[in-house]
Amino acid sequence: MEFYYELMNTNEEQRGELIRKRIEEKEEIARQNHKDVIGYRVGEQSSYSLEPNGEQVCVDVRCFHQGFIPTDCKIVYGAVFNTDGFASNQGNYYYIDNHDYLEEFCRFVTKFELNDEYDFFDTVLIFLRKYFGMIPNQNREEMFRLMVDSNGKFLSPNKEHTLDWFRGKGNAMCTEFSVMAQNIMSFFGFQSYVLIGQEKTDGFPEESHAFNVVSFYGVGDIEPTHMILDYSGFVNVYDTKFHKIGESPYIGYLENLDEELMEDILLNEKHLVYEDYNYMVIGDHVFHIAFDRKRDYYVSNSITADYVSEKQKRM
Repeated sequence: MEFYYELMNTNEEQRGELIRKRIEEKEEIARQNHKDVIGYRVGEQSSYSLEPNGEQVCVDVRCFHQGFIPTDCKIVYGAVFNTDGFASNQGNYYYIDNHDYLEEFCRFVTKFELNDEYDFFDTVLIFLRKYFGMIPNQNREEMFRLMVDSNGKFLSPNKEHTLDWFRGKGNAMCTEFSVMAQNIMSFFGFQSYVLIGQEKTDGFPEESHAFNVVSFYGVGDIEPTHMILDYSGFVNVYDTKFHKIGESPYIGYLENLDEELMEDILLNEKHLVYEDYNYMVIGDHVFHIAFDRKRDYYVSNSITADYVSEKQKRM
């Protein structure tokens, strides 16, 4: 929260310079640890991607990213593939080509008197919901659809797909929420990660899902707090008459956050299972309203094709 307090103690001119300088620093550090892709490592053109035994389609997925995401990192959120071994992203990708949203968020967050990190995470969700819009007004597939030439090859777009295309469209999904939240949290000094995996809530189908993991020290804390944050799978906040008064990111706590745990999650399909809940505000206190169901977060070692929607698996 140090950077938040630093922002609060600057005037408008100082604030602008502080933000621009910090963006340059974050971008430079991120490029030194450059990763070219988050998500499916699949290009626009259909390619043959069959394992040697001829029985399984092999689509590589980079399901983990630590820290700030630079502008030259490609986020591939969808892939189309079939049992013959052909795979393509068919335009389901974008870049974060600028960080204007960071400047916007910095000015947005200074409108609030935040008490702790939980207030900060709630403010991030408010910003994301406003930025992306809540009512869909453009089809996601149509927005990034590529043109095809007479030979069936996809034509490169005149302008590369970028994250800000989702602004106000109401069609952003978990990947967009997690990616933007990741850079906001990293920008404000949180140790944070994006994970591309799966989520299964009792009574609902399993879904490909992107979510965040974050670690921080609260004021006076001796030990850090570690948690899963799900900004797109948020929970509702109610008053005592069950009137909805807000939303909050879903939180699942981790006992620790070390290399062994991350290895178990990423390589050994460790499941992180929590109760599902909403919040109720009573006076100055916030209480859980627990459901009789669980949420299960994990990273699978295999991709299951969704044949209902053209064998397309989305994050």
